[in-house]
Amino acid sequence: MSQTGGTLLEWVIGISLNAFLVLLVMLGIGASRDTLEHNQQRAQLMDRGRFVRAVISEDLVNASGHLPCASAHQDHPQLTLTDVISDLPWLRFDTAVWGIEAPGTQPKSGWRLAGTSGDISAVDRQLPSSVVKLLDPQSDVLIAFHHQAYPSAQVASADPNGVGLTQAVDSRECGIWLISDCSQTVIFQDARRHTGTLGWEPGSCTPGNRSIQAPLSAPTWRTNEHMAVYGWLAKAWFVGRNADGQRVLYRALFRKGTAGIQIDEMARGIETLQVEYGVSGLGKPMRWQAADRVAQWPMVRAVRFGVVVSTGGSPVSNGLIRDRTLGVLSSKIEWTDGVRLAASFDGAQALHTQTVGL
Repeated sequence: MSQTGGTLLEWVIGISLNAFLVLLVMLGIGASRDTLEHNQQRAQLMDRGRFVRAVISEDLVNASGHLPCASAHQDHPQLTLTDVISDLPWLRFDTAVWGIEAPGTQPKSGWRLAGTSGDISAVDRQLPSSVVKLLDPQSDVLIAFHHQAYPSAQVASADPNGVGLTQAVDSRECGIWLISDCSQTVIFQDARRHTGTLGWEPGSCTPGNRSIQAPLSAPTWRTNEHMAVYGWLAKAWFVGRNADGQRVLYRALFRKGTAGIQIDEMARGIETLQVEYGVSGLGKPMRWQAADRVAQWPMVRAVRFGVVVSTGGSPVSNGLIRDRTLGVLSSKIEWTDGVRLAASFDGAQALHTQTVGL
């Protein structure tokens, strides 16, 4: 008699083979998913790193410590600088950049990127409190300075207390301004609410203008038509922690001294910012130095910077990264997060070097 069905052994073998094939398919799908996730995280790292490099480089391209005046050997050199505004460490007019070196992160050194915040008392008195409360202790601070020209706002009149303009300028109260004819420059903070005039009397702004014992006699320009108006602006770049505890790259805009500082979150997953400054003098080669080694900021000719960029929080299940060392500029940074991917990105930019009023 013929059999039309299979034996029990054949059924067991068939089911086992099917299960094995299903297992192979599932393993393949899992590997493909891990590979896809890994590639997505790599792409995310590349996008973040390129973005950070682009925005900081663009800011440095436009940074300047000088006004568009003739050089000293031509007919109209800058001769006199009248600095009325009170001093602050980060309030600079003689250089395109200024910075602060994070403790324990010196160039040509090795250090571990810590997972928790530390002591920032060393920079507490050098920056506004709104920046200090966000600043990560292992992040350098880079500040680039800008002078925004107002060519349509011509100076109609000038006296020892200020100038009258043909057109209103930026309406911000406590703005910082430069008035110059390239032979004399006055730098001050304007406390007035109306914008048709700019004045340098002491007011309620911070840091404010210094009290002048005698009427200011320096700005006695011969003709008003050569007097130009510039608004001062600084952009500070640093890494800090947001409300979710994530390290992010921040940009702080300084237009009004310590008041009204605008702080924007530019990119998440930026673990640290490291900056070195190319310093050179007459006949001397350029040397890269940390901020705390720069003695004369007007001698900075270039800036190079590096960041460590990480992915979000999801684990990479196949263990693609463990403890490793990342090269950032001339330093070696130990990355000990066994979950997230990380990569380093460097950038560099030459600077305008001529200084205001000199």
